[in-house]
Amino acid sequence: MTMPAGWKATNEQAALGKEETLWRNQVTKGIFKKMVVEVQTITNYRILRNDKGIMFKDIDDMVVTNQHRVSQSNYMGTYYGRYTRFGVGNTQSRSKTIGDVVFMRQGRPVIRFNQIADPHGVVRLAKSVKRNVVQSLKNEEKKSQQLQMENERDKKERPFRRTQGSVVLCRQCKNENQQGSKFCNNCGTKLQNSCPSCGTDNPENSAFCGKCGSKLGLRTEDTKITPESESNITEDNFLECVLPEYDIKIKYPATWHRIDKQDLKPPVVIAFRSSKETSSDPFLESIAISVLPVSSDLGKSLTPQKCADSTIQSFKKKNSDFVLLESTAITVAGLPAQQVVFTASGRKYLYIFTPRANRVYFIIYVSMPEKYLKFLSTIEQMITSFKFVS
Repeated sequence: MTMPAGWKATNEQAALGKEETLWRNQVTKGIFKKMVVEVQTITNYRILRNDKGIMFKDIDDMVVTNQHRVSQSNYMGTYYGRYTRFGVGNTQSRSKTIGDVVFMRQGRPVIRFNQIADPHGVVRLAKSVKRNVVQSLKNEEKKSQQLQMENERDKKERPFRRTQGSVVLCRQCKNENQQGSKFCNNCGTKLQNSCPSCGTDNPENSAFCGKCGSKLGLRTEDTKITPESESNITEDNFLECVLPEYDIKIKYPATWHRIDKQDLKPPVVIAFRSSKETSSDPFLESIAISVLPVSSDLGKSLTPQKCADSTIQSFKKKNSDFVLLESTAITVAGLPAQQVVFTASGRKYLYIFTPRANRVYFIIYVSMPEKYLKFLSTIEQMITSFKFVS
């Protein structure tokens, strides 16, 4: 269907594609010199009667009225004789349904096609088109909502990404310098593209550390999250998970997925996985709790530091790129614990070890290096909520 010059499709029309005529009927007047007095059209967008139209999405119902059948017959013959008639001929007879098709909106007729052939067929066509239109618009709305969510998420994360890549911190005076600077603009010290996690110097244009894989240019000092990034990852709605058979409970974000023991490998007893940030998100951050039974004799001599040392040695043997970033004594659920942070196989890990009675409890956070800090606030909230039931 040819649209007027300068006409621009709306978003809804763009979702339906090019407008095409699916059914057309011309009403004529006159016998010898016929004139078109009305044009009735159905397209993949709308219903039209001359220049008056209505979009399919605005139509509530379609009904047939004034329905009746009409017959047509033709006879051809030749007759001979004055009194006696002889003839041959051919008779054709057929009937068809005629009726009005009324398109309704909010209980009122808005367009009427008067006395058209096969009105029920026209209604079936129109209803089929309407179903397609409604489904296409729903799909377009979903895409639009998803795009809007991604844009909002991108807008929220932009300050965090700007913090990650826009400055280089001077080792001497802690002054922030623009990414790519060779000397500090405050004290003149030569700048190195140093990794904020392991301290390794990298080439000036490197985006990630060649040793541990951390994002470069991040102003961490004490690995604190900037106010802009902290607001992006704070969770407000938490659910509680209680595992009485292991005497523990923990709270987890309502937006995260809970994975129970039957879907995990021992000694992991429960795990929680973050939701996808985008449809192409390659890795989902997770936190898991493992419970390892030990003998009574070993349980008496076991300390958090010994648990940490054993795990560190195991990772070192299996991963040539293992880098230990932190090993700190802390308190979890009122008991002494050891927190260890390290990188291996392109991942960043946080392990917490807490021996209790004849069991050792492991809390394990796994993330991509560049997203470790982004989710750390949420992880800290979960670790703080970890308790022993009795």
